[in-house]
Amino acid sequence: MNGHNAVIADLLDAEAAEIDVDVKNANGHTALMLACQNGHAETVTVLLKYGADIEMKDKNGLYNLTRNLS
Repeated sequence: MNGHNAVIADLLDAEAAEIDVDVKNANGHTALMLACQNGHAETVTVLLKYGADIEMKDKNGLYNLTRNLS
């Protein structure tokens, strides 16, 4: 994820009913987790606007936000 906020927003706008903003990758990470981890504050804002769940956990049982504070 490179923090392409306009592209992310366009995709979520166009496919809002069909895209799961909280889908996890093989490591159990969501787009929100990766945006937080990589310092993409604007992307975090976009994902939250489209309903990203801050209480999702990764494979290790860590939450979106606490996972990225360590």
